[in-house]
Amino acid sequence: MIEQLRTIRRKLKHKLKLYPIYKVTDKLLEKNVLQNAIILEAFSNTGGHQAPAYYPYSSYFEAWEITPKYEKDLHKNLPNATIKITDSFKEVNLCNRKFNMIVLDAHMGIFGDKDQYCEHFEILPQIFKLCMDECVLVFNVMPFCENKWKQKYETVFREKHLNKRKAFYNCTDANNVPYEFMTEFYTQLCIKNGFNVDWVFYHQRHLLHYCVIRIIKQK
Repeated sequence: MIEQLRTIRRKLKHKLKLYPIYKVTDKLLEKNVLQNAIILEAFSNTGGHQAPAYYPYSSYFEAWEITPKYEKDLHKNLPNATIKITDSFKEVNLCNRKFNMIVLDAHMGIFGDKDQYCEHFEILPQIFKLCMDECVLVFNVMPFCENKWKQKYETVFREKHLNKRKAFYNCTDANNVPYEFMTEFYTQLCIKNGFNVDWVFYHQRHLLHYCVIRIIKQK
């Protein structure tokens, strides 16, 4: 019953466009990069959390999710999409299709059966091989963590998580990684992987913030 109420509430909020992701899609529509997009959403969960904001604009949509029990929901929420129940970290090396919009809704902290993954750190460098010559990347970042979020989420911004963040960003203060630092960091990461950055913007979700980057393949 509780889950049904949550589903009804989620659908209503999507109908009213109350989720932060709609601010992102509005900007993408303004920039004329969302219409008829060829979209990949990794870590898709049920396909009902974010995808309703951009799925309707896609000409092709592919969703990856590791949890088999979500397959039915994925087909229901994304009726014309290609659904793959797969490990995104493995699928990125198997997929032979390219996309011009890629959404990575990875876990906000450390995850994996051996705690081997952290945020988007391991998959983002691999995802460039699936990018078309012009592509929009949308992924979660955490510039900082207020005490209220530390109290709510027991696994974020603790020692192990902070050490992973420090190593990835090569920064001294993993508690505070501002937008300006991130923009320079991700710009250099894109350049290293053969793409120049056209533009970047951010929008706060909650503890997570959306980082949206448009990249263009180097000639």
